[in-house]
Amino acid sequence: MTASFQVIAGIDIGTIFSVPPIPMQASAASDDQGLAMGIIVAFRLFGALIGLAVGATTFSRVFANWIDGLTLPPSLALLKDPSEAVRFIPYLRPADISPALRDLIREAYKDAIQTIWYELAAFGALESLSSLFVEELTIETEELGRQHFEHASD
Repeated sequence: MTASFQVIAGIDIGTIFSVPPIPMQASAASDDQGLAMGIIVAFRLFGALIGLAVGATTFSRVFANWIDGLTLPPSLALLKDPSEAVRFIPYLRPADISPALRDLIREAYKDAIQTIWYELAAFGALESLSSLFVEELTIETEELGRQHFEHASD
């Protein structure tokens, strides 16, 4: 049952990684295609770095603000450090705490992740808007190869 969702997500990720290089290579001269691919990989890694930095900072800030307002028992003192919050998730269900406190902690996780989603959705909207200013280039070229041999057509 869950494999079907993973297959759909995998197909989506596959198109994200394989489709953008096609027009990138087609719009570059044949000698510059390696450089063009290096540039797209560098931008992809830089985007991942920005997303990770924004996500980690946002999660830590929002989660810490939520948890600071709660009175936690000593068994949950680990949650005062937001960097340990993700590691604590599997232990939240079996923890011996009141259901009301468990719900408040879950609300802290939910609010932090929801804030990350809003920020990354705003980045996506900004990126979509910026794509309207990209110049259109044709990908139809006649490639002669490095030796510039032409095949005579009959």
